[in-house]
Amino acid sequence: MPRPLHHQPPKTPLHIFRHLLREASYLPPFAQPVARERIRSRFDRHRNTKDPERLKTLLRKGNHKLRYLRAANNGDFPRMRFVLFEIFGRLGFRRRQLLHQIFAREPPADEAELEEFMQTLASQDLLNRHSDWLDRWNLEKLQAFLKSQALNPFDNSPRPSVAGKTLDPTNVVLKETIWGRPPSPKLARSRLRKWWRNMLERVMPPLPKKEWEMLRDLSLGNNETTKNPWAPPRRTVAQSSSPKEGERWDWKLYATRRVAFADIQKSRRNKLLSGAVDDTSPMGDTRAIHEGKFTPRTWRSVVGDVFMMSSYMEKKPTGDGWDIKWGKIRFEPPVANQARAEIFEGISFDDKPQVQKLDSTGLSRKERKRIRLEAGGEDPSS
Repeated sequence: MPRPLHHQPPKTPLHIFRHLLREASYLPPFAQPVARERIRSRFDRHRNTKDPERLKTLLRKGNHKLRYLRAANNGDFPRMRFVLFEIFGRLGFRRRQLLHQIFAREPPADEAELEEFMQTLASQDLLNRHSDWLDRWNLEKLQAFLKSQALNPFDNSPRPSVAGKTLDPTNVVLKETIWGRPPSPKLARSRLRKWWRNMLERVMPPLPKKEWEMLRDLSLGNNETTKNPWAPPRRTVAQSSSPKEGERWDWKLYATRRVAFADIQKSRRNKLLSGAVDDTSPMGDTRAIHEGKFTPRTWRSVVGDVFMMSSYMEKKPTGDGWDIKWGKIRFEPPVANQARAEIFEGISFDDKPQVQKLDSTGLSRKERKRIRLEAGGEDPSS
């Protein structure tokens, strides 16, 4: 996949906004709506900023996001993986949004639920203390999800793992202080909030069921209903009809700084971020680190990583507890095509291979018996 042209950094917020929307159009169709909505919301939030220092910081962050997204669209697999993590709520703003939508405590729907809620507040002594953020969370539902996540660990997680031995919040509240007295309610509540805050940093919030099923179908290749679910090809960049002036070599930079610093944009690590071409290397323009070509197979692999870290959660029909289902992919060896199947002709895969037990000298029982007979010894088994 070719790297993008070396563009000058956008100078205005509107310029960055248009560049980000253009790069978002090169994402797969299933990822574009969330990306566009996030770009528009961030632009609307800061469009009236007048402070020069704050505006300078926002422009720097916007250029960084633009380079990151451009590198991901042009074959940087680790960056594309993290872009999908943010889109599907494994990281970033969407993750915090899902946490609030799913685990926030819902208001009572009727008088019975209101009475039960008041009894819960009385048991927690909330009527005699100030309310805090922990009272607005459905801790029972959150703890059930934490236990499910601890039973379904996954590799290469962007968040810290959840250990099953540390899921009891009552263990963090001290029974007595170093002076042998019970802790104050304020201290106990503070330690409890700290424990739940630590657990919230580890949660991979569940997705809506429809979105989870879409990830499952994409990762397993069951997307016959969609003609092209993967990223569209990059449009051709318009070329100017006026003759180009030759680029002047900045010899002062090479005379005053190290070559590694002068050519840092052309390094294999930064090529996808800068779009620079190394035309001075004796080996030619080498491939950047982590650069590859997106194919349907590699897309299924990247989406599969996200799917195995995703789940959906719904209330049981009985109303007691929740059903939580995590993404699982069963890895099976590919079936040989007709041309390669000739290698395996005449081989029966139903018969189990016979394993010979070897002694400390590396000989099997049959070999030891043959050596004894050749030496004139008696067969101990006769």
